[in-house]
Amino acid sequence: MYVPLNKKKRKDFLDTVAISDVKSILYGYPNQPIRLANPYSGYVQIFEVFGQDIQAMSNEEQAAIQLGFTLFLSGTTFDMMIQTTKLPTDVSSQSNEFLRLLDEVKQEQNAPELITKDGDDIDTISRKERRVYQLRQREDILKTKYLVQQVIAVNQQNIEFFIWVFGDTLSEIDSNTRSTLTIASSHGFAPKVVSVEKKEELLTQYYNFNDSLNVSLNQY
Repeated sequence: MYVPLNKKKRKDFLDTVAISDVKSILYGYPNQPIRLANPYSGYVQIFEVFGQDIQAMSNEEQAAIQLGFTLFLSGTTFDMMIQTTKLPTDVSSQSNEFLRLLDEVKQEQNAPELITKDGDDIDTISRKERRVYQLRQREDILKTKYLVQQVIAVNQQNIEFFIWVFGDTLSEIDSNTRSTLTIASSHGFAPKVVSVEKKEELLTQYYNFNDSLNVSLNQY
């Protein structure tokens, strides 16, 4: 299901489209191709190819994948472009959860019922100190887990791989879309037409040259 961008992201996207060679995403058309603006004519469709762990494969399997992709490129007669993006791993949800739990632990440590008071007997003092010790241990564990998430965000990156297919008319982009899926599947990999929201994200990234993403483009 298509989920619209929030107001700020929508404005950024529309501003990007206004200064780019993209005219519009055809939201009501099957597979939502992108119509290009003058001086360009025609349409573009974007596919995502999901990666495989090449390093874990045998030499024969690696060779088969490389051969399959080479045959795919040689089997397509229409214009296309290959795009790769390297994105940091999104750990915001996990990090926010650890911060929430840390806040709860700190609040419990400072709870009035855990503060030692005059008149507390030895058992009560021992129980309170034991609980505070347990909470401090939990706090240390949560801090460590939070730091691990930050390291993952910096060092572990997601690489995305996209194929941009072009056509002069809607019927041609439809035909090229079918051909892309058919030829690719016959050579061992299955690209998928990206969603509308992913197209909006890609167009914004592609035309925003101040974006922090590392984008590498090759024309075929």
